[in-house]
Amino acid sequence: MVKWIVGFASAGDNSNVLQVWDATTRKQLIQRDDISSNQPRFPQFDEKDNAYVVNSDLEIVRYNMANDKKDILRPNLDSSFISLTAISPDSKFIVINKQSKDVIFFNTDTKQEQILIKNDQLVPTSAYFDKTSKTLYISRGLKEGNELTIYDLATDIPKEIFKKSTKLGSNPPAFSKDGNQIAFRNSEGLYYFNKSNGINWFLPGPFYIKFLGFTDNGNLYIGDEAQIVQVNTNNGSTLKNTELPRNIFFLTDLMKMMEKDPSDEDATSPDWSQYLVSNNSQTFIENKNTTPLRVAQYYEEGGLSHAHPGITNDEAFLRYKGKPALAKLNLKTGQKNNEFIKIPEEIALFLVLQKSKKILVKGISGKTYFFDASNGKPVGKPFDSQVKTYIFNKDETEVMARTSNKSFAAWDIATGKQTLNFAMDQDIPGFTVSPDFKTVVMVKPDGWSIMDIASKKVLAEGKETINSGAFSPTSEYLVIISKSGDAKVLKTTDYKPIFQVKTIAAPFIVFNNEGNVMALSEDATHMRLWNLETKKSFGQNIRISRFTQYFHFSDDDSKIFVQDDGERFAFAAKVVDAKSGNILTMPFINQKFDGIYIMPGDKQIMTVESLVNGMAIHVWETPGQVSMSKDQLARDLEKLYGKKYDNETGAILNYTDSTGDYNTWYFADPFLRTVSPSSNEKITDVLKKNYPIKNDANLQLLAVT
Repeated sequence: MVKWIVGFASAGDNSNVLQVWDATTRKQLIQRDDISSNQPRFPQFDEKDNAYVVNSDLEIVRYNMANDKKDILRPNLDSSFISLTAISPDSKFIVINKQSKDVIFFNTDTKQEQILIKNDQLVPTSAYFDKTSKTLYISRGLKEGNELTIYDLATDIPKEIFKKSTKLGSNPPAFSKDGNQIAFRNSEGLYYFNKSNGINWFLPGPFYIKFLGFTDNGNLYIGDEAQIVQVNTNNGSTLKNTELPRNIFFLTDLMKMMEKDPSDEDATSPDWSQYLVSNNSQTFIENKNTTPLRVAQYYEEGGLSHAHPGITNDEAFLRYKGKPALAKLNLKTGQKNNEFIKIPEEIALFLVLQKSKKILVKGISGKTYFFDASNGKPVGKPFDSQVKTYIFNKDETEVMARTSNKSFAAWDIATGKQTLNFAMDQDIPGFTVSPDFKTVVMVKPDGWSIMDIASKKVLAEGKETINSGAFSPTSEYLVIISKSGDAKVLKTTDYKPIFQVKTIAAPFIVFNNEGNVMALSEDATHMRLWNLETKKSFGQNIRISRFTQYFHFSDDDSKIFVQDDGERFAFAAKVVDAKSGNILTMPFINQKFDGIYIMPGDKQIMTVESLVNGMAIHVWETPGQVSMSKDQLARDLEKLYGKKYDNETGAILNYTDSTGDYNTWYFADPFLRTVSPSSNEKITDVLKKNYPIKNDANLQLLAVT
């Protein structure tokens, strides 16, 4: 577990002093003004809680964080510039770069040193110890190429046992558990040396190797995003080649961790949970686990056209370009049924009907099919239409669609029987129907009319051009929007206006489930709530995104889920009080996404993000589901920030807590707490379920957990 963050902080006068911070509480523990540096670099560490730095006097200082103890290991008698290249895990050896030329091996026990490599020119050098501190690997970048040298440290005196010249530099080496096997790579291929038997070989890259490593029993593996190969350590031949699902590396730091890039490792904690970010001469801690409410993540390669939640929180349906089948993805296990629903033609679109638990599938021919969402079995009979937009009744048991330029019809979903057929002598340019399927609004360039479907009697009409309109879910109200942006709300008992408000020419219109509240665009980025019974607006204006509008009332009409972008192309989701318009939670899901869907029960949200090659599917828990006392949360916040509000004076005081651990989910150890605030499943439970790895789904879940 990561305990400390150690580094130099500016103290003015071109001097920097050593500071130690608690990596968990992010509080400064110690500042050592007597350990300073004019040219600060990242400290190096051993496995005994020691940090190693070069101070302003160019001395090597070992500082123990646990005991706050400083030792001068190597005075600099000749004032030569030195830098630390590597520290052995057992703290016994240090590799020093002197004047950027000579490579010096220093024994911290005996204080003896020897020059391993002497250079006449400036040479970039890197060095690495194995975990047993018995093997040392040194790489030097020379003018004519790169030179790699391996030393055996069994007797505490470095003994050169292998040297290799390469055209290009190499990445950090991989050591076997006992330190006897060493493998390193560059763009040319893979190099291997076994110091116990002298075997060495070079394997020209069968592909660009991105990571390599040894298992505990000494097996060597190499790989990239697409495959992992077991290599025969006797001669470099392939023993086994296994393809990897590309989603294992998507949106995770797994590849960075496996590549072991020093530029990433210097600023990243060993467990990859925190990252140091510097800006304007200040360093900040970035929490790499910034998505605590994300409970699942999946990546689908090119070909996925659309993804939508199913009828439970455990599933999503996927449509692929050119395919005649819908796939069903299990969001808990990652398993996928690629032909859950199948039709005899390519699928053009599909809709999930949450109320009736059915799935509508439209083929490229225009034929419409229905299926049971729970088992994928066909329902009713397919029908032909010229549908542009499907219209459903309130219970989603019937569907209406255009059948010609002059007609539309309705069908019972369960039986496939036609229940309504409406035709006119002239074209119907545009129309919408009330949820009870009793009334139709028809729009023409020179006006509009409202007609009773059964009798074709005109109930109301107007000469102005209208751009859009919508019925409330109960069919009790109708709002129509004129070309000039005037919104009229009509009562459907007599179709007379009950009030009129100003909006925009193409507004966003959303009704709550009860049908007595309407949310209407006030401008391109704000919605206004209107009580249709009192004919008055109420609450705060609610900000939305102008690019991908999303505004969803919860099932009980108490909350509104909103998508916002803050005038940027990075979207966020918010939960708003439906009675006041006030924000109930801080914006969450702070990342780009193209589609957002509230999942059944309003407890989870699914977002879909388009990528260059494929799509990412994320499942998030909506905040605010965990009941906790305000005092409990306040104590945790005071503990985290080290500040406390004084009720008597109103002052913000420094605060040191001594009561123990945090007691709310948000501050618990992310590796030990449950997957989400309301979940009963711990991260460790997920790991146990998916290991050992049996399939791609196991691998993906382990990669993103």
